[in-house]
Amino acid sequence: MYTVQNLLAPGSVGNRAGVEDLLVLIAGGRSIDMKKTLEEAARARAAGIRIIVVGVSDWINGVELAGVASYPYQSTRLLLPAGFGSLPSIHDKLRDMICNSTWIFYVLLLV
Repeated sequence: MYTVQNLLAPGSVGNRAGVEDLLVLIAGGRSIDMKKTLEEAARARAAGIRIIVVGVSDWINGVELAGVASYPYQSTRLLLPAGFGSLPSIHDKLRDMICNSTWIFYVLLLV
């Protein structure tokens, strides 16, 4: 998330004026340092980056992912398919969340 914040910082190559910033985080496990992850997510949200989280696998920490997602996270910013094979089941919802917005879109895959 630190890298995404730098990419989307005002004046940086990844930032466009007048367009909301969006990060889709696809997580297949837990972070190494939950406290630091939650702090970085809070910094990203404070910088105006909206975060949608897709948690995949039995190795995720739902509390951590809910803490990373932008509010309100329940059903609108946190998607939990049953596994990688179930990713197609969230396709329409994720597409609608992304396409019905004016956000700049970045995907960060953590597996």
